[in-house]
Amino acid sequence: MRLSHGLVLGPLVVGGQGLWSRVTSRFPLWHGVGMCRSIVTLRSPEAVADEEVRAAALQYVRKVSGYRAPSEANRATFERAVDDVARSTRALLDGLVSGRPVPKVSR
Repeated sequence: MRLSHGLVLGPLVVGGQGLWSRVTSRFPLWHGVGMCRSIVTLRSPEAVADEEVRAAALQYVRKVSGYRAPSEANRATFERAVDDVARSTRALLDGLVSGRPVPKVSR
């Protein structure tokens, strides 16, 4: 199969809950059906704590970078990425509108 950007997919290989394929580059492509088990859904009717948002951002940056703990040379870039992802995640969660009515609190 030829992708729009000219790469050719190789055979699909089962891995975990999805499929991997090799392309004519050095990186395999993931055709997954699920999400990383470490990353949890944060959207909920209750407010999400900043610590939970930062923990999810850290997991995401670890997964994308391939580093559990960056070297000293990469620490500033790694931390900046975690901050950026946490800020974007907070903006996303704060901006989402639920289709459900907000429960009324009796006083």
